[in-house]
Amino acid sequence: MSAPNHLGNMMRLCSRREYCVFDIRQKLQQKELDPKAIDEILNTLISEKFLSDQRYAAAFARDKSGLQGWGSTKIKLALQRKHISDDIITEALKSIDIQASQRKFQSVVKTKHNALIREDLRKNNNIPADRARMMKIREKLIRFAISRGYSMDEILNIINN
Repeated sequence: MSAPNHLGNMMRLCSRREYCVFDIRQKLQQKELDPKAIDEILNTLISEKFLSDQRYAAAFARDKSGLQGWGSTKIKLALQRKHISDDIITEALKSIDIQASQRKFQSVVKTKHNALIREDLRKNNNIPADRARMMKIREKLIRFAISRGYSMDEILNIINN
């Protein structure tokens, strides 16, 4: 397949959803194209506004925060893995709706907390948790929230309320 065909395919792909330069470069490298051809395709996609790391990062940050309840730390790390610059990441994190993000985080933590309580009851023959078991549940909840990319202050603020 020639480079123009690959360009057309990448234009169609990029018109359906946002991609970053890193993702498209990987797709083109899998097709074993010449590095110069890959650079030409990427430059065309960028100049024709089919490809934008800024748009990708902003959409990624909003979606991961609002839909999946990710915190800013996890979002930042994921974008860094895509070779997005720190300036673009900083701007993308500013595009997050803080109130919606906090509501989603509260919802995710509440759901996880309820699941941990049910799991504890199931494992302990429906005997209500004592102080030691409640501390273990709290520790699991904190580890879960940290894995979602939230700071300890954010986590304790939600858990303690």
